[in-house]
Amino acid sequence: MQHSAAEVIAVFHRDMIAGIIAVVLLTMGAGMLLIGALTAGKSRRSFVYTGLFAIAYGTRLAFNTSAFTILYGHPRWLDYLRADFEYLVPIPAALLFETFSGNRRPVVHRIIVTALAACAAIAIPYEVAIHSPFALKPVIDALVLVLIAVLAIDLLSSGSGDTSWRLVRIGALVFTAFVLNEHVHFAGDPYGLTREPTGFLFLMLTIIVTTMRHATQSQRRLAAVDSELATARAIQLAALPRENPKLPGLEVAAVYTPASDVAGDFYDFLEFDRGALGIFIADVSGHGIPAALVASMLKIALATQAENASSPARILANLNTLFCGRLERQFITAAYVHIDPIAGVITTASAGHPPPILRHNQTREEIIAPGVVLGRFRDARYEEVSRPFLPGDTLVLYTDGVTETMNRAEEFWGDERLRNAIGSDPPISLTAKIIAEVEAWRGVSGAPEDDLTMIVVRAHGMDFSTNA
Repeated sequence: MQHSAAEVIAVFHRDMIAGIIAVVLLTMGAGMLLIGALTAGKSRRSFVYTGLFAIAYGTRLAFNTSAFTILYGHPRWLDYLRADFEYLVPIPAALLFETFSGNRRPVVHRIIVTALAACAAIAIPYEVAIHSPFALKPVIDALVLVLIAVLAIDLLSSGSGDTSWRLVRIGALVFTAFVLNEHVHFAGDPYGLTREPTGFLFLMLTIIVTTMRHATQSQRRLAAVDSELATARAIQLAALPRENPKLPGLEVAAVYTPASDVAGDFYDFLEFDRGALGIFIADVSGHGIPAALVASMLKIALATQAENASSPARILANLNTLFCGRLERQFITAAYVHIDPIAGVITTASAGHPPPILRHNQTREEIIAPGVVLGRFRDARYEEVSRPFLPGDTLVLYTDGVTETMNRAEEFWGDERLRNAIGSDPPISLTAKIIAEVEAWRGVSGAPEDDLTMIVVRAHGMDFSTNA
C-alpha cells in the first residue's frame, strides 16, 4: 500500500515521541544488563530483570508504532510478534517486582510469575497453530491485572519511611495517570507526550533509581560486613599462639587453615615448669561467625584451667560444665594432651575428638580416650590414657577437616592415609607434606570446605628415661 508524503510525515510526527521513548528504553535496558553482568550478589537479579523489562517494553512499543508498519510493511508475522510481546513483557516485570517486594507474599509472587510464564509458553505456539494472534490476550490481561493488584498492595503496605518504595509508588501513580489518560483522554497534545509510553518511561526511571539505590546500599552493607569479618579474623588470629613452643627435647609445628574468614577450629599451648607442655585442640560445630565466637570463648575458658593443666580429664570436665547450656544447637569436640618430658609420658583425654596418632618406631597408634562432646551433657565423664613418649616418637593432633577432605568423587582422604603419611620427618616438614597430600586429594583451588588444623610434636635430642 502506497502512502503519500503527507501521510508518512503525519505518522512519523505522531509516533516520534513513542519512537524516542522506545530507543531510550532499549538503551537503558542494555545498560542495566551490562551493569548486572558486572555485579555480584543479589543485586544482579534486580539489574537483569530491570534491563529485560525495559528492553521488552521498548521493543513492544517500537513494533506497535504505525511508523514501523510504514517502514517494513505489514507482514503476517508482525501480528504474531506483537502478540508474543504482549505475553513476554509481564514476565520480567513480575520477576522485578518480586525482588522489590522482598519477603512480602513470596508464594503469591512466585505463583504469578509461574502463571505468566506458563501463559506465554502455551499462548505463543497455540496462536501460531490456530493462525490467530492475540487469541489468548484476555488471559494475559487478567493475569496482568492480578499482578498490578498485588503490586498495589505491596506499595500501599510498605513502610511510609522507605524512600525506595515511596519513589516507586510515585512512579506507579504517574504511570497509572497516563494509562487512564490514554483511555479517557483527560489531556492531549499533538506529540503524544501525554500517552502511556511517557508514563512508563517515568516509571522505569524510578525503578532504575531504586535498583541503583538498593545496589549501593547492598554494597555498603557488604563492605561493612567485610570490614567486621576482617576485624573478627584479626581478633581470632590474635587468640591463637603466635609461635610454637620451644622446649628442650621437643619440636612442635602447627598449621591452621580456616574454611572462611573466621573459623570454628581452635588450638592453644600451655607451657609449665620442667619443660612440660599442654596441647589443646578443638573444633566447634558449624562454620563462620557463630562457630568463631565459641572458639574465642574457649581461649578464655582454657585460661581459667591453668591449675588443672596436668590433668586432661579434669580440664575437659570443667570446660564441659562451663559450656553446658550456653551453646544452643552447637557442640565442641576437643582433645587435651599433657606431655611430661622428664617422665617421657604423654597423657590425653578426648571429648568426641579425632584421636591423636602416636608414631613409635614403625607403628602408628590412635590413642583413643573415651569421652563425649563438650556442652551437651552435664554429667559427662572423661577418661585419661597415657603412653610412653620417647626420642624419635611423633604425636599428631588434628581436626576432622584433615581426614574428611573430599576429592571430586566425594571420597574422604581418610584416617588410613593420614596414618600412612606420618613418617620420621621433622614436624615442620611433616605438616607441609600432609597438607600437600590433602590439597592434592581435594584437587580444587580455593579455601577448603571445612576448617583444617593440625599439630605435630616430635621428641628428640634427650633421653627422657635417663632424666626420671
